[in-house]
This record gives sequence, C-alpha cells and structure tokens, in this order.
Amino acid sequence: MSLKVSDRVRENTVTVGSGTLVLTGNTNGFKRFTNVLSDNDITYYCIEENDKFEVGLGTYNSSTITRDIVLQSTQNGEKINLAGSGAVFITYPADKAVFKDENDRIPVGSSGIIFSDSTIQTTAAVKNDQFTYVSGIANYASGQSVIANSYINIDSDFSVSNNDHKIFANTSLNSINVYIPTASGVGGKEYVIKKTIGNNEVNVIPSGLETIDGQNSQTILTEYRSLTIVSDNTNWLIT
Repeated sequence: MSLKVSDRVRENTVTVGSGTLVLTGNTNGFKRFTNVLSDNDITYYCIEENDKFEVGLGTYNSSTITRDIVLQSTQNGEKINLAGSGAVFITYPADKAVFKDENDRIPVGSSGIIFSDSTIQTTAAVKNDQFTYVSGIANYASGQSVIANSYINIDSDFSVSNNDHKIFANTSLNSINVYIPTASGVGGKEYVIKKTIGNNEVNVIPSGLETIDGQNSQTILTEYRSLTIVSDNTNWLIT
C-alpha cells in the first residue's frame, strides 16, 4: 500500500448514498484511476455533485474507492450523500500540502519527516545516536552515532566506542592504555587522543592486527600533545 497522487485523473460515479465510490469511466481530457493506481493504493480524492463536495483519503481497488477519511465537505466534515451523478478526481488537499513560505522555508508540522528506512524525525535537534560515518561522510542512521564535538575525560585504561571522538587523558596517577575499535567499515572516522596532564604515558592501541601508521601502537609521552587518527577502512592513519 502506498500513497499516490497524479494530475488529470477524473471519473464519473454512479454511487448513491455515502458508501464506496464506484467509478464508471473517465471524462474527456482526463485519465482513469486505473491508469495511475494499483489495487490497495491510497490517494486523496475529491467528489463533486451539484453544489456538494467532499475531500478525503481513500483506498483504490478494481475501479472503486473507499472513503476512509473525510478531510472536509459540505456535510460539516462528514461523507456527503450522493444521488448517482457525481464526479471523482485525484486532488492534493491544501492542509496536506508541502510548500515554501514567504521566506522560501518549508514548514514541517509536529508529525515530522519520515525517511526511506521508516525513521521519523520530529525535531531539528541532533541527538548522539543519529549519525554514522560512511567513507568520511556523516549520514543519518538512527541507532549509530558519531558526533564530531563529543569528548570524554579519562584517568584509567579506556576502550573507545563509536560514540566517542575526542579523548582527554589525565595520566597523573598512572599510564593509560586507550583501545581503539576496528577501522573496518568506518572509513573516514576520526579520533583525537590528547594527554592533558601527568608524567605517565598514553598508549594508543588498535584492534586485533590493525595498525596505526604501520605500528602496533602509538605512545604519547609529552604533556598537552595529541594524536589524531583516521580510518582508511582497514587501518588507522595519523593525520
């Protein structure tokens, strides 16, 4: 089932009463519903008969349309009673329309935006679980996260996650091992490891057999020095 609209689609109906619309063929210069819709497709329809009208959302099946939701009508928002001589056409209701305002902005209602993966975004606020890196580009993907401005302070051994970006290491008490996750599948992902204070070393250790600039580990010895590494989708490179 999918929502479809199309231009220049209009048919007559012989329906009497407020039930399902039976479509009886197009009028001159218009297409039939069957030319643009498949069974179980939904569409916005408008019915006209004399001085009565009804705008709603309906489901198409075999030259019929069920009147599922009435958006507005001359019957105080209820289904109109037809006398067998109505006309039905596909429409784009004003209160369902997406448009630019006077400042060329597109207003979005509280129901939000739905994406092709069925993710719904109802606010412009960016959350920590809504980005992932793919070949160096931050892409929307609910449930995975990489936020360039996130940071964490550590004073002991630490396993970095995909949510982390900047790691500030305090080595006043002891040396610290920082374990980096796999570079595979996160090409372009970047980590910054900085020694903020202390006389002990920070050892940056990649996952498994992966390397950092060809080495099994990298060590930060000097206070206030940092190491920035980027995944090439196989190993980590110092930039």
